Amino acid sequence: MCERRSASPMTPGVLEHKNSAVRLTLLLPSLTNLPPQNDSTDRPYTTHLPTHFSFLFAAYPGLPRAKLEMRALADLTAIETTFPSLPSSSSSSSATILAMAAWFSTLCRVDDLVETLHPDAVPHALLDSISILRDGYISFHESVDVCLDDVIAAADVDTLNRVRKISYALRNHLMSLLPRATYQRVVDGVADTWAGIVAETYLRGQRKVDGDSYLEVRTRTCGLAPFFTLLAACNDTTTADTLDGCCAGKSRAMVEEMEGCVRVAVGVQNDLVGLEKDIRTKESMNYVLVSAAAVATTTVGKDDVKSVDDVKVGIERAVEVHDKAVEMATSLLAEIEREGGEAEAGCARELVAFVGRHIKWAVGSRRYKTG
Repeated sequence: MCERRSASPMTPGVLEHKNSAVRLTLLLPSLTNLPPQNDSTDRPYTTHLPTHFSFLFAAYPGLPRAKLEMRALADLTAIETTFPSLPSSSSSSSATILAMAAWFSTLCRVDDLVETLHPDAVPHALLDSISILRDGYISFHESVDVCLDDVIAAADVDTLNRVRKISYALRNHLMSLLPRATYQRVVDGVADTWAGIVAETYLRGQRKVDGDSYLEVRTRTCGLAPFFTLLAACNDTTTADTLDGCCAGKSRAMVEEMEGCVRVAVGVQNDLVGLEKDIRTKESMNYVLVSAAAVATTTVGKDDVKSVDDVKVGIERAVEVHDKAVEMATSLLAEIEREGGEAEAGCARELVAFVGRHIKWAVGSRRYKTG
């Protein structure tokens, strides 16, 4: 877990929650030595719309063209908001932008799809996805297939087929964009994300969930590992297939620690921004609600948190965890800039800046709207 170190430059960010009557302030990084962003004529990476549209067309057959065009623009806008410094003239950056957009689309859509599945079918769907990404075909998963016929419904079959279709499209698209070593490390990150979703499905079935166990899973379901792999490979194409590749020794350890802090901060951001929607839809897998249940004065489970006071306690805990992670990440950045080389410092600066950019995207995203 992220431990607090010396203070680093930060700025407050304000977030309001109507349902819990709370106006909270989050600490966000304040960096001045980032590379310049692309010219406004290149943003939001609209030159890549035709190629990304082709991926979406393959991944989501049957969707109307107008809807695919809207999704393509939204995906590239999200990448431009969170990773705005990728040079548009570089072929490696073009591949990175397209790969990030494809993974972002896949992450959002597969996450939505598996939430509709019977819990016993979730591992089946995601193991299929990993088999497709790694091997190009579906392997037999005896451990999950044994009882699947007894629980799977017709709607689940359709959903499983959709996940497979998306996975085949992602494999073909990424393999056309990335060196094989980079592709393999991206798939490792996808596998970790899918494993996190399976673990979250298990937690959802538990009466009591502690905050640390939930947060460990939440930092995986955010799906940040493939983004960080792609960012590092773009920053140092000669050596870096992951952030590890552009770092050595002590700097590598600090960057790995920073990654963990960024995952914590972003996971908590997602749950804070999505809190109102989760309360309305009775979604219990939210760090605020898990924390509220853990400290409630009455004996309640994670699905029973109804008191505004309980939710306020959960929000306070979430803000504390978020701000501690951000402080640690910015402190680590200062150390890396002092002791490391420019490659690892560049990666580290983008990681820390991502924390502030991400919440900007999340607050404006339809994904977290309550309506």
